Amino acid sequence: MTNAGAKADYHLTPAGDSLELEFSGDWAIGSVVPDFAGIQSALEADHDGSTSLRLKTPGLGHWDSLFLTRLLQCANWCRERDITLDDSQLPEGARDLLRIATAVKPAPVESVAGNRWTRLSDWLQNIVDETTAFCSFIGAVVLAMLALARGKSNTRARDVLYFVDQAGPKAMGIVTLLSVLVGMILAYMGAVQLRQFGAEVYIANLVAIGMVREMGVLMTAIIMAGRTGAAYAAQLGTMQTNEEIDAIETLGLSPMEFLVTPRMLALVLVMPLLVIYSDILGILGGLLVAIGLDIAPLQYF
Repeated sequence: MTNAGAKADYHLTPAGDSLELEFSGDWAIGSVVPDFAGIQSALEADHDGSTSLRLKTPGLGHWDSLFLTRLLQCANWCRERDITLDDSQLPEGARDLLRIATAVKPAPVESVAGNRWTRLSDWLQNIVDETTAFCSFIGAVVLAMLALARGKSNTRARDVLYFVDQAGPKAMGIVTLLSVLVGMILAYMGAVQLRQFGAEVYIANLVAIGMVREMGVLMTAIIMAGRTGAAYAAQLGTMQTNEEIDAIETLGLSPMEFLVTPRMLALVLVMPLLVIYSDILGILGGLLVAIGLDIAPLQYF
């Protein structure tokens, strides 16, 4: 018999050396159901001397995964106290799902204090491994560059030109947007302070020095790391997953010379030009704010 539409409730009854936990009403998502803290408090108060917990559902209405969550919490409570759980009177579907959920015992939680030295050792080992891998990469890059300088590299010129196009002209849009905005921000922030002294004309100095010395190269480096660097990592990671790098090594080619060197040369060639481009656009962005402060473009330049 079901009790669909009724409020979710439970009732705990001691029965000799066992406890009977009865569920009634709708135990479904969207319904107001008792939390496990209340059920646990009732179990803790009445379980002295009890060796089993019998789950019963004489008035259970609609139920879904929310009901299974409470059943699993009851099962975990019984396991922690070596109490037998009797689910024979549960609905067949709920009983099967509960047995699947409790088929594998959770891994024991290890003590943090007992594993302090182990974690420290793992952390130090991780630092050593990462440092070793980084040094190995730098060494491989140096060897690849020496091979290129001797004319014995597998690096192709057309690959370098392709990556120059990817890292340079196709990155100018985002560099333009951010550089202009940074220049405008520098000019606006400087104008707020310089206006107090009647020295708005020095906005040009502030923007030019700020962009050329700091913000131009910094913003360009961040853009290239986030855009081009992430693209390189994704490309090489995909090739590693698809075993394309292994195929290149099988052909007798050096992945460092064939894949890494063209990308690094492209960045070395493109970055200085993008920095200069960013500096100019940042200064022009400051000009837009200066014009709004009645500073003539000729005076600004």
